[in-house]
Amino acid sequence: MLLFKKNKGSKTKNTKRPRGKNSKTSREQANEGGGSAAGKKRTSGADRRSPELRSPEPSTAATSQRAKKEKTKKTRKSRKHPADAPLTDKPSSEKVTDHHDEPKNPSKETASAPHLSREALTTKTTLPTLSPGTPDAGTTSTATTTTTTNLTTMTTLTTTTTVPPATTMTTLGATITIGDGTDGPAWLGESIANGWMDKADYPKAKQEFDRLQEIVVNVQNDCKKWVANKKLNQSEDYPVLDATLVKSEQFVNMSRIEVPLARNVHIGQIPVTGSEEAFWKAVFDVRAVNIHLLIGEEDNVEFFPAKSGDFMHYGVMFVNNRKVVSVTDDVIRFAIEVLPDGCSNSIICNLTLIKNWNSESVHAKYSSVVKETIELTNFLTASQPDETALIMSKHGAGRAGYFVALSVAVTKMDQKLEPDLFEIVKAIRNQRPRAVESLTQYASLYISMFYYIKRKSSKKIDGDKKAVADPNDPICKKAMQLTATFTNGLIDEANAGRSVMSQLPKPCL
Repeated sequence: MLLFKKNKGSKTKNTKRPRGKNSKTSREQANEGGGSAAGKKRTSGADRRSPELRSPEPSTAATSQRAKKEKTKKTRKSRKHPADAPLTDKPSSEKVTDHHDEPKNPSKETASAPHLSREALTTKTTLPTLSPGTPDAGTTSTATTTTTTNLTTMTTLTTTTTVPPATTMTTLGATITIGDGTDGPAWLGESIANGWMDKADYPKAKQEFDRLQEIVVNVQNDCKKWVANKKLNQSEDYPVLDATLVKSEQFVNMSRIEVPLARNVHIGQIPVTGSEEAFWKAVFDVRAVNIHLLIGEEDNVEFFPAKSGDFMHYGVMFVNNRKVVSVTDDVIRFAIEVLPDGCSNSIICNLTLIKNWNSESVHAKYSSVVKETIELTNFLTASQPDETALIMSKHGAGRAGYFVALSVAVTKMDQKLEPDLFEIVKAIRNQRPRAVESLTQYASLYISMFYYIKRKSSKKIDGDKKAVADPNDPICKKAMQLTATFTNGLIDEANAGRSVMSQLPKPCL
């Protein structure tokens, strides 16, 4: 046995003692009893390398910590490689890597990835639909569609929708009609449209127009303001009733018309040169922020700047063109800012110009006019209570009256009500004389409605993006036959020398 010798003022000197058969180094003792932190770390590394290198009798504390670490490792591995985990029907919050994406570390990410069959990689999604057999309001229905994708989990989403009581839904001024031109449910107004077309008859329509021509206007008693301001009118043949004129400081040829729409509208003539200030004052006062202007080649429109960025001062009225958008060759939209001097709050008028619409006639494209009448009714539904619409033509009579009458007829059909075109036009004429002034315009109201019904009954066939009319469909077939009948009737009238254009009513008293 060696002795440690310590001399005063000198360092302690350790002398190695020989190792016996059962003697152990300090490193081996540390591995057995836990030892220092460095010893623990090395032990953990040895445990990962091979279980044979572990100490034969580890302490309880070391065993507990190693067990926790092993459990943590298994949990992490199971999240990356759910080989033994069953497929769940709950959406996973983990990021799912598609099989086309290359993992950052292929040796770790794909080595233990399980192989899933095509059936296991099927995602089932339940989406809402409207069943043709249950069109009633308040019913609910669902339909299931199955798509195949490469995911490691199967997600099931179930959504139930309720059909609202109304047939239309208005969102941000746009009206969406259920079953319009799709391969889904049938148009809810189809039965009403079918019954209305059964009653449509060209000879009867001609008789109805003759009755409208018998309406007499007492100009001297009912149109005094119009008579007193003849220089401010486009023509002396189109009187305006005092009772419906808008209230303004100066005479403006603009009438307030009560119609069965979301709110009342205004009909007016194109202002003559020199009366632009009074016109824009009236527009600002009634807040006519939606304007439809119907013009032909002979009409002169110079009461607002036509180019974007241009502005004009009409007396105290500042009129600024902020934007111009060409929708089609025949339809142009303008954003017109109107502001009186001394006023800080302007209004923006959305003015829609419909070109190539000659006086006393109708537009060659029924589709363009029908679409714009729907735009008008959508605006009236979604607009503010103090806002209104204005429909204009040169005289504010034939074309403007036709446009308003068609808007009312389309609205009634969507409300599952049969439109009575005679009563609709009569009500407008009693407020704005000579509205729908020719047989062509009156008969074309029927033709436009036939077109509208045909479009509403159209379906998408063979994946077409645009709905088309099926000539074998009973509704579409009837609409096309009636269109041909009314068109041929107008042609026969013209060939016989009878005018189908403007016909002056009985002399005004």
